Amino acid sequence: HEYAGTYSYHNYALLPIVRFAWVRRGIVQLYSGLGFGLAFSHSDSPKGRDYNVDSSFDFTFIGISVGRDLFGYFDISGGSRGVISFGIGYRFLNKK
Repeated sequence: HEYAGTYSYHNYALLPIVRFAWVRRGIVQLYSGLGFGLAFSHSDSPKGRDYNVDSSFDFTFIGISVGRDLFGYFDISGGSRGVISFGIGYRFLNKK
């Protein structure tokens, strides 16, 4: 007789990404990017806990950001972040 229980899975990544802006017009940038880092995951199931550390990779095919120091972004990528990513960011030491 098997126990029916819950299963949970959590995934975190430390993924530095380098972006290459190929069009800059005022506050709008079009870019591509490449990221490599570490992925940490753990799962809980009736059979116990499992912890993993693995490499993480991401490639941004095309992205757009709007703003100067504080900006919003939307990009289409492949890898650890999924296919579509969006959010807000802050540029430190931004060249004006």
